[in-house]
Amino acid sequence: MAGPLLKELFDKAFIEGLHAPEKRPSAADWESALVRTLDMIQPCSAKCEMGWYVFDNTRLPVCPHCGTPYRGKLPVLNLYSSRTEGHYHPDNHRLMVWDGQSLFPWHANRNIFPNEHLEDRHKRRVGYFQFHNGDWHLVNEGLNGMKDVTRRLRRPHWRQRQVGGWRAGAIVERPGRSSDPGANWRARNARRDIS
Repeated sequence: MAGPLLKELFDKAFIEGLHAPEKRPSAADWESALVRTLDMIQPCSAKCEMGWYVFDNTRLPVCPHCGTPYRGKLPVLNLYSSRTEGHYHPDNHRLMVWDGQSLFPWHANRNIFPNEHLEDRHKRRVGYFQFHNGDWHLVNEGLNGMKDVTRRLRRPHWRQRQVGGWRAGAIVERPGRSSDPGANWRARNARRDIS
């Protein structure tokens, strides 16, 4: 129920580290896993009493509270970051997309992390996802330098970008995070159709 990231830390803390404190996760490990777990929360298809659960990285997720399999399109963004221009590496950070899901500066820039040192300007969302007429859209509210990489067009604020399909994407032209190698904001293998 806690999700794969927290389960790993629980195992390290209470199994491997039970009698070996040096094997226990650090506070920074817990903080990172909690933030990444929050991004993996998805709504229950049956809208059960709990309403939400942590995505378990399976092709056919099931709500652990009521046992209902997920139905519909399940977009998952895998985030990547660049340390040198043009070279992207996975961040082991996924973002579940659901109607109304917000994007924040830390989703587009790996140098920003949501902790107690976060500046007020980084606490405001910069975009959100919307499911409209059977397609997913990314609404850009504040991702400067966003481009549609499939059409090579700039996407200024308040412009929507359809995210449907297996290869859709946009790029945020600044150092930081990407959701696909080769682009700074790209939804690659992002849509999963689950029946």
